[in-house]
Amino acid sequence: VGDYWLQKYLSIKNNTLEDESFKQLLNFSSGKLLGRCQKIEPYDLYLDGAHTIESLEKCIDWFANLILSDKENTMNHNNKPKILIFNITGGRNSEEFLKFIANDKNFQQTFTEIIFCSNVTFKTGTFSKENDNKTVSLVDRMCKIYGHQKLWQELSTQYIADGNDALPKSKVFESIEEAIESLDLVNSQVLVTGSLHLVSGVLQVVESLHEKRTKKK
Repeated sequence: VGDYWLQKYLSIKNNTLEDESFKQLLNFSSGKLLGRCQKIEPYDLYLDGAHTIESLEKCIDWFANLILSDKENTMNHNNKPKILIFNITGGRNSEEFLKFIANDKNFQQTFTEIIFCSNVTFKTGTFSKENDNKTVSLVDRMCKIYGHQKLWQELSTQYIADGNDALPKSKVFESIEEAIESLDLVNSQVLVTGSLHLVSGVLQVVESLHEKRTKKK
């Protein structure tokens, strides 16, 4: 079933699940695709991969509408930071994606910060099995995310020059683990989107952190 779904909708052929990140996201026992419009309890942590401008727009709209429609959020959580964690990989046009985010009204009205994070899973520089893509060097990964921040800062400077408010502040983290550990997941609302490898890595890191906290108890 999983092979058929991937072939039909993601154009993965040969009846194999070759990409481990998709294996991580497909939950065969429940029939659900993890990392798609998913909330990770007990946190306000939301996941939805987006590889196109259209899917990114739907993802941001989904998160913004979810937050606005949440009565508890409206009453008690207005002061919670709203943070977007983003990365895009492959030959996709980073500038096109970042310009879209910057100009999206729901982004402007909802988010207070954007984090650019590589797909490196752990702060030791190692990867989960699902995300270990040996075709991309570590240097290239780092250049990508720091390039994202540079573009974002240039966009923000232009926004100010045009008489608009500055864009939300940005941060860079070289691993998913560092990005997640930097956040107060109880007192912030976080959307992770863009690369499916990023989404898969967040699932791995949150699971790992949960296991560590459980052992401490």
